[in-house]
Amino acid sequence: MIRAWEAALKFKKTQVILLAYGWSFERADSLVKKHLLEKAVKKGVFVVTGASNSDKSDGREDVLLPCGLANHIRGVVCVAATFAEMPTVLCSSASKLASFGAPGVVALMKSFKNFKPEDIERILLNATEGRVRTATGYEMTYGVLRPDLAVKQAIAEAG
Repeated sequence: MIRAWEAALKFKKTQVILLAYGWSFERADSLVKKHLLEKAVKKGVFVVTGASNSDKSDGREDVLLPCGLANHIRGVVCVAATFAEMPTVLCSSASKLASFGAPGVVALMKSFKNFKPEDIERILLNATEGRVRTATGYEMTYGVLRPDLAVKQAIAEAG
């Protein structure tokens, strides 16, 4: 995984890395993942990680990496999937530590301006509303992304 990550960062046009796989938390491993995430953001790459399938997680040690690190590194988000026809309902149980539940809109935002990773994160987090819940009704601490608001803010900031 490390070699693949390093290879992705060598491409000058890399703007977004999607890491839809996770690993169980281990302290030493978390430090390596944290370093890789921070290195990507420092190069101007926005990182999207996928949420785990557990709504019983309360801390970093309970969730998969790198999702458990996303809320602690600017320019990195952890996304939980929602149903298109019911955008406030998660497709499956998901990590309590996800950043938001939503479809992706970063490519559209970047078509207006080459935003820095931390700016993308800020715009996305500020464009969420309400709370998402699992199909069984368990409410999460994060909301659903309003793509229209994210794109509108990207347009406004692009000038």
